[in-house]
Amino acid sequence: SITRSQISRRAKNRQRANIKRVRVMVDGTPKRMNVCTNCLKSGKVSRA
Repeated sequence: SITRSQISRRAKNRQRANIKRVRVMVDGTPKRMNVCTNCLKSGKVSRA
């Protein structure tokens, strides 16, 4: 049989977003949402 390199046999390592469940302000009301830490850091969403 054809030999496979070890790297191609290994399972693919998926990178996922670092998501936190936080209370954020949506239209003036606090709401629990799943928000990525990059969004929190950059100020795209404001915490309640």
